[in-house]
Amino acid sequence: MHRARSSGIRYLRRRTRAGGARDGVALGWVCVALVGITGLVGMAFDVGSLEVAAQRCQEVADGAALAGATQLPAGPVVVTATGIASANNSEGAGWQVTCNSSDVNTYGPGDTVGGVVLGTDATAVEVTAHGPVSFGFIRLVGLESATAHRTAVAVRQTRTSGYPFVPIWIDRTTAEYAGYAPGETNILMADGPTYPGIPGSFGFLAPPDECTASFRELLGGEDLTEEEMHDAVYGTDDYVYAYPGLNVGQYTQELLDRIERGSEGIYADDTPDSITPGNPRVVITIVATYVDDGGANAHFEVEGFVAFWLEDVVNITGDKAIEATFLDYYIPGDDLYDTPTYDGFFEVRLIQ
Repeated sequence: MHRARSSGIRYLRRRTRAGGARDGVALGWVCVALVGITGLVGMAFDVGSLEVAAQRCQEVADGAALAGATQLPAGPVVVTATGIASANNSEGAGWQVTCNSSDVNTYGPGDTVGGVVLGTDATAVEVTAHGPVSFGFIRLVGLESATAHRTAVAVRQTRTSGYPFVPIWIDRTTAEYAGYAPGETNILMADGPTYPGIPGSFGFLAPPDECTASFRELLGGEDLTEEEMHDAVYGTDDYVYAYPGLNVGQYTQELLDRIERGSEGIYADDTPDSITPGNPRVVITIVATYVDDGGANAHFEVEGFVAFWLEDVVNITGDKAIEATFLDYYIPGDDLYDTPTYDGFFEVRLIQ
């Protein structure tokens, strides 16, 4: 009996010693796991910092490219792009985005950039931004830092989607032979019967069928919603219908309102040679060719666009006419008019 009790005690002691050894091994594995988890968290933090730097680099590159593209083709592209990059630097973020003059490249017609071949009226700027990041945990394995790089490409080209509709048209024959030239002031007559039963060499057009803005709103250049603007766009090769039975006198106030709004505030010092973007005195109208029919069924094909600076609505021999300074033509594919130079015919957008 005594021997049995003694054996049991020795057995319990062996079990206790064996269990303690196993507990020590488990504790060791827990410590190893904690170190591993801590390492993964640290690496994730460092990698996350690099990803944030890359995202910020892309934002800075996008803004710098768009700003630089507005200066194409002959303005201070590099200075503008690097200036925007510097102004959008990430102070206090642990890293700063850099963009030097060597990171800005420009391209002209026929060049390939961003996977796109630039057309005869297109120029582009490519901007690369860099974001160096210092690591915390990863440096324990010998990597102290890395640099994120992101590139953006912005192109300046004539608008391919058409222009917000102003319900005025210029007959192409008149445009070619009436002596329109940049800087010259012309009288755009509203009632010259070039074709039977429809407005003459200058007249009014009906808005697109899907357009919810009224003729008066379009002519007056009022602020439109994005949807209204989208539904009031005509492009080349589209067909448009006449809006007969009107003369300029019926809509004098809308045109005079344009002139007034375009002569005050930020537009106060504008001239035909120096125009602030968005000035309502600028009217981009349609250059059209008569197709057939008459009255409200008379329709025309859109051949291109012409930009005017509104000067006044005047009374000539008892009727009203629009006095405007000719700015430029944009008639795609017609060498007679070359590539337009007026900024209002162009758009700037990111392609990469």
